Parts: sequence; C-alpha cells; structure tokens
Amino acid sequence: MAMKAVIEQVSMLIKNKILHVDLHPGNVIVDNQNQVYLLDFDKGGIFPGDKNALKTRYLHRWNRAIQKHELPEMLSEVNGFNHL
Repeated sequence: MAMKAVIEQVSMLIKNKILHVDLHPGNVIVDNQNQVYLLDFDKGGIFPGDKNALKTRYLHRWNRAIQKHELPEMLSEVNGFNHL
C-alpha cells in the first residue's frame, strides 16, 4: 500500500532531521509500480529541533491538509501516520 511507503519515507526524514516545509498529499507521487516519491524540497533543510518536534510538525501539517482539502480519511493519522 502506498500509505505505508509514505510513512516509511517520512520516517527517514525524521530519523535524519530533514525538514520538508510543505509536506502534504499533493507533494507525494505514486508511480505505476507503487513507488512513492516525496516532492518539493526547494525550501527544505536540516531541522534544528529534536525528532519528536519534527514528527509533531509533520503530523500537524499533513492532517491539516487532509481536512482542508476534504481528502479521504484513509490518508489521515488515524490510519497509520501517527505511528511514525
């Protein structure tokens, strides 16, 4: 499932303290082989805080986008994103 791959990608970002300032479903591409790619790192960088703060930031940003754009609940933290 693509959502599992997204979670793995975001977990790698957190582990390496990489900040993606615009993480949301619109910046995720899934190809026809179910490979997941995160896009739009033009303003990215190293996160100065701790990993828990970065995780919280990603969860907040992601879920805000889900609600704002009325995307399917399956994309929200309720179905796995909060297990980073």
